[in-house]
Amino acid sequence: MLHPNTRHRSWSSRHVALSALSFFWATAMLVLGLRLVVGAPNASPNLPLALFGLALAMAALALFAQQVANRLFPRRSRRISDTVELTTGALFVLCLALAVIAHIATW
Repeated sequence: MLHPNTRHRSWSSRHVALSALSFFWATAMLVLGLRLVVGAPNASPNLPLALFGLALAMAALALFAQQVANRLFPRRSRRISDTVELTTGALFVLCLALAVIAHIATW
């Protein structure tokens, strides 16, 4: 943990590797989630899959905010950062719960 008055942040190879891995993992989750929301061109709409896709997209945004953005912007506003992380986390849980309910209802 860096001291708040630190002006220079040195990036170790570990920080770069973790940020890159988190970025690509979050990107893959976001693309897959949005693909599930959009669905296949000629397929009938599938509400549980669309809600699961939204949950996956929210998880990707939470992962990006927590693992990448916090490392890139160490002097960020803690209040804004916490609000974004809690909101995306809550939306993830809500979409996942709705996907399970929709799956059970259509089963």
